Amino acid sequence: MVYVALVVGVLAGVGSLWLRRDSPSSRWWEHTRGIVDERFAFATLPGLSLLLLGVGVVALAGLVGQGFLVWLVAACGGLLALAGLALTFLGFGRGALPDWLLPSWRRHGGR
Repeated sequence: MVYVALVVGVLAGVGSLWLRRDSPSSRWWEHTRGIVDERFAFATLPGLSLLLLGVGVVALAGLVGQGFLVWLVAACGGLLALAGLALTFLGFGRGALPDWLLPSWRRHGGR
């Protein structure tokens, strides 16, 4: 399960980075009525990616060895997981997204 979380986290991260690019192929979702909207593309998907990566890193911390390095890797994974959880909750919430979450082409190009 740890490897599944890491793989899905990396794939979701690549997908969310691709959606942030300013290209016609990455804007396919703007004119469709599907699951992908602004909240999903810029908050929920990156949040889930960070959450899964953080959980995977925390789980792999036991394989690092013993001592200080285990705690350092686990702390980094925990911070990733907490940031992902916060972004995911922000994506599932209501209201407008903060401007710092939106890419520059989305802020200046209008919604």
